[in-house]
Amino acid sequence: MFEKTQDGEMVIFKSSYTFCNEQKVFIIIFDNSAYTQVLCRLARLDNPAKTEKMLYLLNELNAKYKQLKFIIDDEGNVDFSIDYVALDEDFNCQLFLAIVFSIFKNVESEYSKFMRIIWA
Repeated sequence: MFEKTQDGEMVIFKSSYTFCNEQKVFIIIFDNSAYTQVLCRLARLDNPAKTEKMLYLLNELNAKYKQLKFIIDDEGNVDFSIDYVALDEDFNCQLFLAIVFSIFKNVESEYSKFMRIIWA
């Protein structure tokens, strides 16, 4: 189920997905460009001493999954994003959602690596 909001020409859909028994909120952003973006917050790293280990993991995953971008922000939030490119007339919602949920399964398979660093 998606919750829809609109901000000018931008339409945002919000929903959740369960990664290893934890609900994670994700948003899908549609605007007037050819890019549709999916954003999801995976975790929060509260211990700055572990930042280097987390960055190493994120770099490994960014190299492994070309369609994903993993980041850690200044507050320690660990997020990933997916960019999907299609013009309005070429956009296929079923294909888009199939790709997104397939990618979520890939992220879920890596989720324990994030938690090992955070809980260590």
